Amino acid sequence: MERTRSLRPFKIFSLLAVLSWVLMMGLLFEKTYIRPVSHKIGWRGGGGAKVKPGEQWMGIYFREKKIGYTFTGWEKEGLDLRLLERTVMDLTVMGQPQTVHVSTQCLLDPTLQLKSFRFLLTSDQVNFQAVGEVKGKQLEVRLLGVGENKVIQVPLDQVPFLWPNLRFFLKDQNWKKNKSLQVALFDPATLNLETLTIRAKGEERLRIGNQDVQALQLEQSYKGITVRSWVGPEGEILKEESPLGFTLVKEEKETAILKGRGRGKAEDLIAATAVPSRVKIPNPRALRILRLDLGDLPREGLDLEGGRQRLRGNSLEIVREDLDFRAPRLPLRGPDLDPYLQATSFIQSDHPELRQAASSILKGEKDALLAAKELATWVFENVEKRPILSIPSSLEVLHSRVGDCNEHTALFAGLARAAGLPTRMVAGLVYVKGNFYYHAWPEIYVGRWVAIDPTLNQFPADATHVRLIEGGLERQAELARVIGKVNLEVLGFR
Repeated sequence: MERTRSLRPFKIFSLLAVLSWVLMMGLLFEKTYIRPVSHKIGWRGGGGAKVKPGEQWMGIYFREKKIGYTFTGWEKEGLDLRLLERTVMDLTVMGQPQTVHVSTQCLLDPTLQLKSFRFLLTSDQVNFQAVGEVKGKQLEVRLLGVGENKVIQVPLDQVPFLWPNLRFFLKDQNWKKNKSLQVALFDPATLNLETLTIRAKGEERLRIGNQDVQALQLEQSYKGITVRSWVGPEGEILKEESPLGFTLVKEEKETAILKGRGRGKAEDLIAATAVPSRVKIPNPRALRILRLDLGDLPREGLDLEGGRQRLRGNSLEIVREDLDFRAPRLPLRGPDLDPYLQATSFIQSDHPELRQAASSILKGEKDALLAAKELATWVFENVEKRPILSIPSSLEVLHSRVGDCNEHTALFAGLARAAGLPTRMVAGLVYVKGNFYYHAWPEIYVGRWVAIDPTLNQFPADATHVRLIEGGLERQAELARVIGKVNLEVLGFR
């Protein structure tokens, strides 16, 4: 029996622990640093003196079932203000219950500008930290829990600030219907800087607990995804809703922590986001050609065209690559290939341990195709298949030897780039037992780009691997805007 037959589909987001932000929930703000852009947002001098110590609790729900809570607290520390955000979520991923803790602390000066922060994500196998400090016109961020201690420098036009102090700013705005602001977000989990647009939609009465509250409704748009938020008269967030069924609601402490939490089996996040297929594919792993109708899939920003994928109108054809060709020898170089050989904060292909591991696995093999096959087989055989809610890095996975598709892909990319084999990470869908599940895998350049799958031990990957996005976690988060909107129709296969 093939070893791959016993494998279950693996998730695309190993940061699924904070899926509520990836799917445009307020938890994003609780770990995201914001700096103003076009509107020159700033704080009035002495603003910190106007902020009184306080706290807020919110319950977290997925499709009306409670899965956790979040706490926000702020207090004076001398002339400064210290903020604490703490989130606890009970999730079910591929049938396995996991509890995830996310916390952020930040220190603000008397004018409420950011001085420093500490972000922490912990789950079953993960202890990831990002510690940052504003130094002049740079934000210095130290990463821990990626297999090494690493420092990066983020250039700043202005001092960044955090969501809790943004909420104080929102309170002071003279909001009118359709008024909008744009802010840029720095996410310490992905080191990504993007623009968030906030637009006022007007006021309405909102039922919170046993009270009716007058609230300002805001729409927050990020990478094509929109979340609705309701802000109370004191600037507090009363409620937030995402398109995928995640909701945050303001609650009293005891209600947020205890009421309704843990009642019954939580819905599996992987199963909940699967795309059903009306046409059954009897032997998907052997599939060479697949034709799909994309329906009304929002296509802007997706990487549907190119390589083994051909888009014609609404029809997408995927052809598994033929490997019967002469491959070049390693290492490979060139202006078009160099971006796929570079080390990054999470793909540490220049680290001595990854270079040594790649050399030990390949034992002098220079044929690009044979070398890629050796590396993919090694990753498949040496990484335990287990869902991990983490921020994957090549070096950390080399040490832990455990993870899902993102961990397999990150480790393969680190080893392959260390060996001089251009590798890019992609994410999309793969067919398993009647459904298309979100998944991640690498593509390698061996004279042409070829999709492989070290998680499922496929070389090349079968034609049911539907690429939607090319890039790491910072790009994969963009899939949140299409999750729940994909309605594929299988037109044919062989």
